[in-house]
Order: sequence, then structure tokens, then C-alpha cells
Amino acid sequence: MIVAGYVDMADEARAERIKNTIMGYGTYDDMADKTGIGSRTLMRMATAKTEPKFADVIKIAEITGTELSWLAFGEVKEYADLDEMHMVQALKTLSEESKDTLKKLIHRMTLADKVLEHMAEGKM
Repeated sequence: MIVAGYVDMADEARAERIKNTIMGYGTYDDMADKTGIGSRTLMRMATAKTEPKFADVIKIAEITGTELSWLAFGEVKEYADLDEMHMVQALKTLSEESKDTLKKLIHRMTLADKVLEHMAEGKM
């Protein structure tokens, strides 16, 4: 909320999350094309010059695969840390083919870790 030129820290923090989310996706124009929200409005939201409509925050979250509770309120409930949350967000934006490839890669890495663990224990 803006009161006599003062912006609450919560609003500045939300604006920063919105900015980082948009910039992580591309440009303001890219986001405007995907969401239908004007690029000037997005810039004003990202600099805490205007209070975002909740519907707009939802659109940004959906397009970028960002957790809505984090983008809107800064709440991180489901994840161990922000790195884990960002990985999950990135996964949401992948194609099904890329997700399948990543699953196979993770499976192979897990097997390699087990082999290395056994080697370190002298079991191989």
C-alpha cells in the first residue's frame, strides 16, 4: 500500500519478486504478450509504483510456473529452500519430452551416486 509516498516493505518485496520472475522469464514485452497485461503496467508492478491486481499476479505465476503463494505473499511452504523451489518452477516450464529426458538423467545420476558410494565403502 502506498501512503503519502511511503511504500510498505511487503509491497517492495512483492514488487521485487514480480520483477525477478518476469526477468527470469524474458522481458516485460514477452510477459505482456503472454498475459495480456500491458508492459508499462508490468513495469509499474515490478517497481512497486502500482498495487498489482491479484488476477494479474495469478497470470504471471501461471505463465512462469512460479508458486502463487511465493509470488503474491513471499510464502515458501513446500520446499526445503529457494533453490529447490526454483528447480520445481523450472520443471513446470519444460516440455513433456524435456521432462522425460530429465527424469532419465536424474535416474542415471542416482545410480552413479550409489556406485560411487559402494566404491568408497570398498564394496566394489
